Amino acid sequence: MRVSDVYVVWRGREYVPGGRDRATGRIVIQFHGPEPFEDGFERKRREARQRWPTWSRWVPIDEIERKFSAQTVGMWRDAEFRVFGQSDDEDVAAGGRDVLIDGPVKDAGVLKPPSWWKQIEPLNFVDRNLVFGWVPWSELTDLREENEEEPLPFSGS
Repeated sequence: MRVSDVYVVWRGREYVPGGRDRATGRIVIQFHGPEPFEDGFERKRREARQRWPTWSRWVPIDEIERKFSAQTVGMWRDAEFRVFGQSDDEDVAAGGRDVLIDGPVKDAGVLKPPSWWKQIEPLNFVDRNLVFGWVPWSELTDLREENEEEPLPFSGS
């Protein structure tokens, strides 16, 4: 299952788009992994909770086959959250990979007082309607992914 983000397909594989150079008609595509599938990718950084580095490459915009957004949501502790990050590190938790969630997607703050949200470790409380943090995949239920096609040519940043 994908995390919530915008994706592009280049040469049959999914990547996350980055910046765009309008002068040259190119876009940066990137992914996290041990090694790229194609030549021409540059190794970038490795973030916390990621086993693999980020790889990126400039490609012509007209070679992008498809663009779509994915929204993945699931239930955690009786509230619906958006999944927007995934750890590559299998050792992070005994149950396997962790995911970064934010939300709640629906206004669950109306159902539960702010004091309740402040106590739900390991999440960080931002305000009445937003908390975020890392939780094990195994604690999420009712996961679903919704995809929405976006028009080409690529009109991103």
